[in-house]
Amino acid sequence: WLYWVRRVYPKKKLVKLENVLDAAGDTVVDKFDMVKPLNLHFTHFEDPRSWMDLPKRSVLLIDECQQYFPPRPTGSKVPA
Repeated sequence: WLYWVRRVYPKKKLVKLENVLDAAGDTVVDKFDMVKPLNLHFTHFEDPRSWMDLPKRSVLLIDECQQYFPPRPTGSKVPA
């Protein structure tokens, strides 16, 4: 989770996250609960084909997307 948050969010939005993580140190607490108010979390949804139902400005990450969106044959027409 943290790997992807650091990759997709701008550095400016990550300042508070890094401050919280630094303050927590190596304690055995659930750090996710500490950073959830920063609204940097990911929301799981079952059907990637319903991506248009996500909130505006959502960032969509799909693992193994070819299972839902098969590749077009070479030379095929671009869908409208």
